[in-house]
Amino acid sequence: SFSQQMIYEAEIRFASEEEGKNGEKIATYYLFYKLYENDGSLRRDVGSDAVVPMRVVLRTTPTGEISISEWETTRTK
Repeated sequence: SFSQQMIYEAEIRFASEEEGKNGEKIATYYLFYKLYENDGSLRRDVGSDAVVPMRVVLRTTPTGEISISEWETTRTK
């Protein structure tokens, strides 16, 4: 569980789409947002008022079912 966190300056950017196996569509997006007074319960890898983009990959089946197949921060180590 995590406490409620206020996000602001949220932006979703489309990156790419490709055809997967069995007719699936795979779309990649990047999420950008800031956390107001981050208490670390949702994300410990980013401070208050900072941005660490998240890469999200959605997989859509031919029947229209959508699932998240990847979810990761894009910070380099």
